[in-house]
Amino acid sequence: MTQRSAALASILAALGVVALTYWLGMRLFDSHVALIAGLTVLTTHGVFSGGRVPMPDMTFCLAFTGAMAAFVAFEIDGRRGRLVAFYLLTAAAFRTKGPAALLVLVVGVVYTLSAHGRPGLGRLKLAPGCVLLALLTAPWWLAGAVVAPGTSSKDVVVNDWLLWYLPTSLPTWRTLYDPFNLTLEILLPWSVLLLPALWVVARAQTGRCRFPLIWLAAVFLIIGLGQQQRMRYYLPPCPPAALLIAVWWSRLALRPALHAGAWASLALGLIVWQVHDDRRYNAEIDLSRITFEIGEAPKPLYTLKVPELVLGFYLERPVAILKDVGHLPSLVADGTDAYFLLGDKEFPASALPVDLQRTGEGLVKGERFGIFTRQ
Repeated sequence: MTQRSAALASILAALGVVALTYWLGMRLFDSHVALIAGLTVLTTHGVFSGGRVPMPDMTFCLAFTGAMAAFVAFEIDGRRGRLVAFYLLTAAAFRTKGPAALLVLVVGVVYTLSAHGRPGLGRLKLAPGCVLLALLTAPWWLAGAVVAPGTSSKDVVVNDWLLWYLPTSLPTWRTLYDPFNLTLEILLPWSVLLLPALWVVARAQTGRCRFPLIWLAAVFLIIGLGQQQRMRYYLPPCPPAALLIAVWWSRLALRPALHAGAWASLALGLIVWQVHDDRRYNAEIDLSRITFEIGEAPKPLYTLKVPELVLGFYLERPVAILKDVGHLPSLVADGTDAYFLLGDKEFPASALPVDLQRTGEGLVKGERFGIFTRQ
């Protein structure tokens, strides 16, 4: 596993999202809208950046968009195989990021109610579909019960799946502000065109625009109600937003050369910005000294007030976290032969055990830390 191979899944997922957005544009509208939508979603801040990050959110967005494409195919031609694919891809999204995948079912149900009324829900075969979904996700539950009996349900289901999303405090001004801010940020630079596009599409009352409108609105509202807000959580609304912007853009009397020039300029600007951002980020990390140290003597690593995830990723070594500085003297007194990585701000030399010797320093996220060993 390397930094490049770790991001390979996200890169392929981003390309898949672009291809599916193009396909949705073809099925719902025409080739002109499809091309604009594909280029738009490719050059959003979220997809362009998320496709280079080794995190599951881009893969989740691919499975989510694939499920939406299967739903559109089922809605247009009515074949049962498309409906099966809809539930299979929902299960794939579930295996990627857990119950957030149930938003797929929410979009399908809301659209069906809007287009066909309550009797139309029978078309979705929700009961057998949910049974299929449960069967496809059950192996994960069984594996968790075997590997970590008694803890998987509490740590994952209760803490990571329920308490992580459910509001636990009264709403504040930021609770209302964050969903709009993060949505506009992830859609940059095209977010400036989203409101005009929504206005034009709403006034035109085009029947095929109903699906991306419901997709965008349902996901935005439900994610916005969650306690935890991250920009990457708003990746699934990128394809429907791109489709709506493409519908509006396609109605403008612009020459094809202007279309091509706009996206080429944006793509070049995103590349230049990403290169600059990578250099700035890399300048905030310096692990050369600790890399040399552990190469000479591969001892255990303990950290306090230094991001252990960053250290573990770049050093490719397990990193133990000290709960507080009170545990440090006992480890040193017990003769633990290890490296202690301690943030300079929180732990000046005068506050550390006298038996510790500083052998070097490093830099993580612009914050310096010291490298200590027993004398």
